[in-house]
Amino acid sequence: MPDIDFHNQTWQKEPALHRSRPFLIIALAMMLLLLFALLSPPIAGSGSGHGSADAGPGNGNGRGNANNAPVSATTPDRAGTAVDQENHSVPADNSPTVATNAPGLTAILQELQNQSPIVPSLAAEKIQSASQATSAPGSRSGFLGVEVNAGKKMLFIVDTSGSMASQSPEHASRLDLMKEELITSIRQASHDPRKKYGGSFCIIAYASAVQAFPEEGRLRFSASDSLPKVERFVDALTASGGTDMLLAWETAEPLITGTEIQVVYFLSDGEVDDSIASELLTFLQRLPKKLVINTFSLGVSSELMRQIAGQHRGKYVEKL
Repeated sequence: MPDIDFHNQTWQKEPALHRSRPFLIIALAMMLLLLFALLSPPIAGSGSGHGSADAGPGNGNGRGNANNAPVSATTPDRAGTAVDQENHSVPADNSPTVATNAPGLTAILQELQNQSPIVPSLAAEKIQSASQATSAPGSRSGFLGVEVNAGKKMLFIVDTSGSMASQSPEHASRLDLMKEELITSIRQASHDPRKKYGGSFCIIAYASAVQAFPEEGRLRFSASDSLPKVERFVDALTASGGTDMLLAWETAEPLITGTEIQVVYFLSDGEVDDSIASELLTFLQRLPKKLVINTFSLGVSSELMRQIAGQHRGKYVEKL
């Protein structure tokens, strides 16, 4: 009977085990990636803001005035939940930011790569990108941080009363802030691919009187001459007169009902008397139920603007 070299037989089996080792490592790496994705919790971002400003005079017809005081910049959104305003920034899509930190996973990946050069680069890239996710906010867009969807029909109602000449923390005046936001948001929308769905806009600038732009109809975001026209109109606006909110909305009503406006951006830096506020809230109830009204308050925390946004499924933003 021939001699059997058991040591040599064991030696012959090792290459097969060695060849299967990279596949085990690959499977382990993918399992770690799946486990990491399942266990990473979302963390809602937040911010805060503070400031104060004094507003100027109201109009002489008793419909509105401005009497502003510094307040906290924490405000409710359309669902009544808190929205912290810092430099008037509001997430455009209400999506929570996500913070992820997984240094241990990166170390495990590195060790696996050191043990076997056959670990696929695709798995390595997925794990590495997940471990580097941060909660850094994206750049602000839209009108004072609220999305401007170029596929919708919209109306901007902006205050040009005398108090809008008051200084703004980041601009020469509140009027300059409004102008910059208006032109920038329309410029951004003109490059939005959703404009192909027929989105359009018009503007009502109000004080003691109103100016409508264009005088008839709306401008389409897709039209090449829309931006130059709106820039000329906005640049020519000046701050003077009172804050007649009701007149602005009386002018806006036929535009909203006749041209099927879907979204309104309503900006002011003033407050009105309780009687006028009540009358305005009642008037707005006549508008189409599907209309969304976003409101923006400059230099003052406005309970009226907050109520309007809440009753019409919009967002309320204040810039103090």
